[in-house]
Amino acid sequence: MRFATAWRNALVLIAFTTVCLAGCGQPSGTAQRGARVYAMHCQACHGQHGEGGLAPELTGEHYHKNVSQTIAWIKYALPPMPQLYRAPLSEQEVDDVSVFVASL
Repeated sequence: MRFATAWRNALVLIAFTTVCLAGCGQPSGTAQRGARVYAMHCQACHGQHGEGGLAPELTGEHYHKNVSQTIAWIKYALPPMPQLYRAPLSEQEVDDVSVFVASL
């Protein structure tokens, strides 16, 4: 079981790095749409204004990750963060919420 977890984490790290190095182009998200996505799917754990709570604080996250890296972080989420990409979040919603998080 530990081997499987380590293997999964290594694959996620490789995917995350590949996406970040590729740059993902320019995300097509908007902070306005992202605020709605955030309120529906992220606020309960990360706080109304990204101040944290059950999950880490997101204010100032743009100092640690650019929007493309935030997109990859959401798409390839590691526990305890839930897998949100593909369902319930679409590609566009991931872009939107990533742009919103960068504005916090």
